[in-house]
Amino acid sequence: MGLTVYKSSAGSGKTFTLVKEYLKIALKNANASGLKSILALTFTNKAALEMRARIIKYLNELTDDKLRSKSDMYRILLADKYLNLSEEELISRSNKLLHQLLHQYSSFSVSTIDRFSHSVIRTFSNELGLSQNFEVTLEIKEILLDAIENLIGRAGKEKELTDFLIRFSLDRIENDKSWKIEDEIFNSSQFILNEDAEEYLKPLSELSLTELSAIQKKLLKSVAKFENSLIEDSENALKLISDSGLEIKDFYFGATGGLPSYFKKLIRLDFKKLEGARVLKTIGEDVWYTSKTMPDVAAKIDSIKDELVGYYAKTKKLFQNDFPIYVIETGVLSNFYATSLINEVYREFKRLKVERNVLPVSDFNKLISSIVSKQEAPYIYERIGNHFNNFLVDEFQDTSRLQWQNLMPLIENSLATGNSNLVVGDGKQAIYRWRGGEVEQFVKFPYIRGMENSNILSERIENIRLSVKEFKLSTNYRSKKNIVEFNNRLFSNIVEGKEDIIKSIYKEINQKYLPQNEGGYVEVKVKDEKDENGESFDEFNLRETIIAIEAAIKQGYNYGDIAILTRKNPSLLYLADELSSQGIPI
Repeated sequence: MGLTVYKSSAGSGKTFTLVKEYLKIALKNANASGLKSILALTFTNKAALEMRARIIKYLNELTDDKLRSKSDMYRILLADKYLNLSEEELISRSNKLLHQLLHQYSSFSVSTIDRFSHSVIRTFSNELGLSQNFEVTLEIKEILLDAIENLIGRAGKEKELTDFLIRFSLDRIENDKSWKIEDEIFNSSQFILNEDAEEYLKPLSELSLTELSAIQKKLLKSVAKFENSLIEDSENALKLISDSGLEIKDFYFGATGGLPSYFKKLIRLDFKKLEGARVLKTIGEDVWYTSKTMPDVAAKIDSIKDELVGYYAKTKKLFQNDFPIYVIETGVLSNFYATSLINEVYREFKRLKVERNVLPVSDFNKLISSIVSKQEAPYIYERIGNHFNNFLVDEFQDTSRLQWQNLMPLIENSLATGNSNLVVGDGKQAIYRWRGGEVEQFVKFPYIRGMENSNILSERIENIRLSVKEFKLSTNYRSKKNIVEFNNRLFSNIVEGKEDIIKSIYKEINQKYLPQNEGGYVEVKVKDEKDENGESFDEFNLRETIIAIEAAIKQGYNYGDIAILTRKNPSLLYLADELSSQGIPI
């Protein structure tokens, strides 16, 4: 009974645990509803298919004499105190479930959240204000492109919009970009496909294009002030050097990372690796020239170094005070025109959806939420709540705020009638933020962002919270000892100094390993940032990769046994080209 939350890690048997809990509920009710009353939800079609396959596999093990004798699932379920079944009864109920599954496969409800939401919307289309023959579309980007085309087509008819689009095109030309603006508008406007887009569009929708243009002018003025101050101080510093009869090369690493190079980079507004070890050595350790410097040159440097330190201190203070704001302002300005047009695109986008009678998948949760968030007992769930008694949610770390908000009434109702429910997830594997996934929900389960603004939502969360039981799956069944221990040390170290939400995700992270899983190997090579031989990271990576490959081949491995992963595609292409040129098969 209640809502069990399993917090898992890689290799910790998450899917096995999920299927085990599914079977426990089904076996408990085998003489009644059996599989019919359970709805298992996951995030992708692939995961749903895998869960179905696992359930069938283990039911087959439970009912087959030969397979049962070697089945871990059978031994676990037979010993389970919640089930408290004899061997004969466990086998009998397993046969009933397998028979039900084979003869009533449609009652086997393992689905993605999107598919479940679609079924709700299709069933209650009238109540949701939709036509009965609406179409679900995955070609959502085509509608977005048409909306942008319609927007640009309004140029020449609406003066405010026309002026804005002309300035947009001229800005692109001035920055050596194509005058065609469609691609940039499209890239920015893809944001409106997110299910929570309206929440962030509201402030933007309250501003006209004229008001946005006024904001742009203020930002440009602030950015120019920061840049001009840096350039002025840096030019004065270099002029001082020149007026003193000195050249940049006279200084300690003057042209290659020294203080004069620092000022030259500021003039170019090049802030990458601006303040390296050589600048810090000059300022911090008073190293301005080498032992080979001529005495008269050294004397000239000594005579102006205090002034140069003054210019350095002014730029340093400017960075400390204003650079964070400057980064935000330039970031906003870099995509200002396209971002300002998002709301106009959104209006066209919504009009086209109605005109074409289509519904994007991203709208599913918004439609359901528009009802369930305002009603204590949402009528659209009455039939579903009567059909399903138990809800199991996989990959919860990737659920969006609206998805969880929409599932709450069902789980609340299930708990109120004394049924068991399950949530499984791993905060470290949250990868769907681009679709609105909020890992914070799993960390703070069952709480949800914005709950303080809704009495209904707050009450639901509190009712659910009282039934939550949390467990951690802490044994890694997959990896070798050295791999597990390396990960334990790594995660323990990298969370130090991180924000509380990150620390919560990695709290009690240490995994155990199976006694038979001795061995495993991990080696980490870190490029020395102070390395002054000019070797790039890709060159360093290539050299170390070749060393590792050659070592593996000497140990008896084949090239086909080796996999290479990189963080970015360009690095992978570079590695592939270089390895191939050295005769290493790819």
